[in-house]
Amino acid sequence: MVLYGKDLQTEKFKVGKEIMRHSRHPERVKERLGNNLDREDSEENRVAGCTWLCKQILRSVVELCFERSGKYSRDLYRCWETFSEYYPNKSDELREVLHLALNPISDEGKIIELEEQWTKWIIEEKERLGY
Repeated sequence: MVLYGKDLQTEKFKVGKEIMRHSRHPERVKERLGNNLDREDSEENRVAGCTWLCKQILRSVVELCFERSGKYSRDLYRCWETFSEYYPNKSDELREVLHLALNPISDEGKIIELEEQWTKWIIEEKERLGY
């Protein structure tokens, strides 16, 4: 069979800070989470907010490893795994985030605390890395 058009296999795709999406503006996470939680005060909404936040954190922190690892994945476990290679001292903390992404809670105070802790760390780490 003959196909016409641009050969997509010859294009090289490099994983690097140029494709960072989730960690580009970590300060916006607080605003978006607040909007999600304020929309409706229900346990279901808080659980959904927890899931969203934890996925956001996992995908943001793995972006900090892009240039060193050369790996990209949207799989939450792979995000934790890659992050743990480069930040072993934060691995257990991120494992908790992974657990909460899969088993979300409705405790708004804990959710906000998690957001503040990780947003602060991501901002500091981006500055340290020069991003």
